Amino acid sequence: MRAALHSPINDFLAYAMLSGWSKRGYKACPTCAHNTNSYWFGGRMCYPGHRKWLPIDHPYRSQGNLFDGENEYGVAPVPASGIDILKELEKVKYIYGQSKKAQPKKISKKRKRLQGGTSHDEPDDDDGGEEEANVNWKKKSLLFELEYWKHNPLRHNLDVMHIEKNVCDNVIGTLLGRDKSRDDKQARQALKDKNIKSHLWPQSDPNRVNDHLPPAEYTMSTEDKERFLRVIEKLKVPYGYGSNLQRCVNIKQRKLINLKSHDNHVLMQDIVHVALRASNATKVIDLLEELSDFFKNICSTTIHSDDLDTIQSKLVLTLCKLEKAFLPIFFTIMVHLLIHLVDEVKLGGPVADGCVPLKEDECGGSQSNEIVENGWIINEFPEWLRNQAYNIDDSTTEGKLRKALAGGLSNYSKKLKSVIVNGYKFDTMERERFRKTQNSGVFVEADGQEYHGRLQDIFELNYYASFKVIMFRCEWVDIHGGLKTYPNGSVRVSELMHTGQNLHDDPFVFSSQAKQCFYIEDEIQQGWSHVVKTKPRDFFDIGDDEP
Repeated sequence: MRAALHSPINDFLAYAMLSGWSKRGYKACPTCAHNTNSYWFGGRMCYPGHRKWLPIDHPYRSQGNLFDGENEYGVAPVPASGIDILKELEKVKYIYGQSKKAQPKKISKKRKRLQGGTSHDEPDDDDGGEEEANVNWKKKSLLFELEYWKHNPLRHNLDVMHIEKNVCDNVIGTLLGRDKSRDDKQARQALKDKNIKSHLWPQSDPNRVNDHLPPAEYTMSTEDKERFLRVIEKLKVPYGYGSNLQRCVNIKQRKLINLKSHDNHVLMQDIVHVALRASNATKVIDLLEELSDFFKNICSTTIHSDDLDTIQSKLVLTLCKLEKAFLPIFFTIMVHLLIHLVDEVKLGGPVADGCVPLKEDECGGSQSNEIVENGWIINEFPEWLRNQAYNIDDSTTEGKLRKALAGGLSNYSKKLKSVIVNGYKFDTMERERFRKTQNSGVFVEADGQEYHGRLQDIFELNYYASFKVIMFRCEWVDIHGGLKTYPNGSVRVSELMHTGQNLHDDPFVFSSQAKQCFYIEDEIQQGWSHVVKTKPRDFFDIGDDEP
């Protein structure tokens, strides 16, 4: 038996060091390589041009006035094979372990910047004005010493978590106009120099010290930003779902601080677009929700191969819509790398792959028996069944279970405040009142309808120590007057709930039927909340056993 290296996973800096391809400059994308679409814009390098991945007859291709001013006739670049890369590497001279003084001198070349800063010959601001001519390779990867490496179609994996964090920082920074914002006077002036998106050009005003920057689709007012941040400040998430985001909110400076990688993960996938909708803060909510759906799909523990082409086509359209709404400077290399993630999944499997998924069995709910309609039968059947139970063979597990069921419930049961079921941690509303987490959100799927509510009580029913059953008593949302569903599938509910005091409200549900969600309060319409569904950690859906 021999071990073989399939493909390492690295953040983009380590990716560049290991592969030998420079992560800077006009050809920073290692997949597009020499066909990378990039230009200098507003003092920074940007990487738009995702219309190449659209169908050849898509109307966006001929609507250059909405994008970079030019129609798109190109096609998506084909990644180079390992054999082609080895031919390119023949031009690269590199001695491992050599000092900088002994390194061959790079070809230094002064380049002219065209008016508007859009020349393809402009050096990257991180490159110090030097770049090797024609070849972006800095060295030959040692992995090519493996005899099979040149035949490996996926030699390196992009780190999705690293990309997601950078995209999230881009989005939040641009929306709030802080730190990593991709909208400033220099970028707006570059629009004017390039003669695109005239409605966003800076405008001179004699009554202002600085030029006026017209609002874009993503622009948020000071009040909008504060509402958005208040939504996150009030937010409580389930235990184990994420950290306490309240500590990251700085309303005075109107920004989010000290975000960790997992904070960016939950913000990008579940919270940002919902918080924006709850505060009605910007016009690009649906667009950011499409981006969120892509990250959810690509990070899913189970991805069907038939769905990958659909995921890719939706992403391409989303990136093109982003190009219409945002400035070209928004498209850093990290945003561009999104276009290649689906292809990597096709070659290397799901992003979350790494352990054998286990399917959690679900216990179905009780079903009504149409035979039991007569009151006499209802009264007599339990006693008859109890008598029949004495004749059951209890030497088997199934026999013991039947006998215990026939014996009925014990007169004693427990009332719990917290329980872990199906990978979720559930708390009652009373228990979470003074906690930083929200674990009382419950939703159940039945007859094609979703029912949302809050967990009021937890009961542990005892069948004379033979086995136990956990029941939830919930306050349910009125699906007729307290539920609104958006076209994209997101749900908003009101606090007008069935209290469960009446049995016809059907307050009880088996714990095995319950799934967890949490609620984000709406800042505009008081009494309404937005639903965010969660998934338990380390639980995987591997589909049905039948082919």
